[in-house]
Amino acid sequence: MSPVFVEMIYMLPEHSQTVQVMMFKINDEAPDFPKSQAFIDNLKASVDGKILNYRILTKDLIDSEKHRDIFDEDFDNITVH
Repeated sequence: MSPVFVEMIYMLPEHSQTVQVMMFKINDEAPDFPKSQAFIDNLKASVDGKILNYRILTKDLIDSEKHRDIFDEDFDNITVH
């Protein structure tokens, strides 16, 4: 088992123009990630808003060139709401 991150992006039902991002850390087994899949299924059943995207991030993906840390970016071009 190794740590993975589950990220879910969904629309808030009471604010149709607002997106919520949730991220959770779970210890799980690759390549099927059974705990993460069960957790995602539970979230799908309990989240009232429309789910736009979800993904499972492993350490390999986070360490790859595809991942950029927001703190490495120029803060003049970043807005947080």
